[in-house]
Amino acid sequence: MDGRLSAYLPSAAGVLRWTEARAGADEWTGPELLDGPDLLPGLDVVQDAQGYVHLFGLRRRKRPDGERFVEMAHATQYQSGRPLGPWHSAGNPHGNDPAKSRQAGFPAAAFDAEGGLHVFVRNVGHSISTRRQGADGRWSAWQHLRGVMVADELVALTGDAGVPEVWARVRDAAAAVRWHRATPGGEWAADATGAVSPAPGSLSAAPEAGTVRYRYAGSNEVCVQVPGAGAVSLGGPDGTGPVAGVAGVDIQGWDCTVLVRSGESGACLVGAHADGRPESGVWWFDAGETSVVPPAVAVDGLGRAVVAVLGDDGRLRITRQVQGDAGLVFARWTVVGEG
Repeated sequence: MDGRLSAYLPSAAGVLRWTEARAGADEWTGPELLDGPDLLPGLDVVQDAQGYVHLFGLRRRKRPDGERFVEMAHATQYQSGRPLGPWHSAGNPHGNDPAKSRQAGFPAAAFDAEGGLHVFVRNVGHSISTRRQGADGRWSAWQHLRGVMVADELVALTGDAGVPEVWARVRDAAAAVRWHRATPGGEWAADATGAVSPAPGSLSAAPEAGTVRYRYAGSNEVCVQVPGAGAVSLGGPDGTGPVAGVAGVDIQGWDCTVLVRSGESGACLVGAHADGRPESGVWWFDAGETSVVPPAVAVDGLGRAVVAVLGDDGRLRITRQVQGDAGLVFARWTVVGEG
């Protein structure tokens, strides 16, 4: 990849994409509608060690007898701004059964240290099914991770030693369960003993290995679950939805994690803490725009934090960090594309 950022948005018509004209520039192309026939409006986007972007979603298909079913679909973007590769079937734990396949949840994906791609999905029994695609492109058989019944809210991430794991919000309780392996080829184990108590729709992966963020169901405040250290409050009880973040942002010579979330009435709120030290606290401030979807944040090709929102007019808006001695400061918002 050439260091340019892209923004992706699932819609009823397919996947919309915006791309920087060049790394670190305020000029963007898009929105362009990526080819994705019969995709349902949901998307998981992950990036591999080579920088290739992988998109996962659900799509409707038709059997030879005319019955419709739903399967996971996977496509890869090999170069920034270039056409998306073809969509390939990633299957469904219920095959092409019309009734059961339609009840599968949206996929969540993560890579392991060997470059293998692991996909997780809530199945018809409200537990989790998973499979792995190796470097040769071959998929393993589906494996059923039994245990606690879960909601359609999964977060896949890479844990310690490059071994993927998946977190899921419990279906009938304010709790979450984590499935993990001690070794890459080990047995999956479920851990439901942690203190993670997420509000619906708030689970998200953090940049640090094995770490998740969520809004505490009891107070709505933002928390981060640090492996071996328990939950740490990041404040911010206003608003709803997940928190996004990127690590390694230079703020006055310190490596920091920049966070973005929705506040009251969709306000885009930004905060930061030193990398690996969320207990130091976060001061949240209003970035001056609202968003109809959860805001996103990334690091551009010049090392600056970039925040993106979607206005109620359907236009993408971005603001970029102004590096210097004044702390975490952002430039004026730029409206991208023609909406």
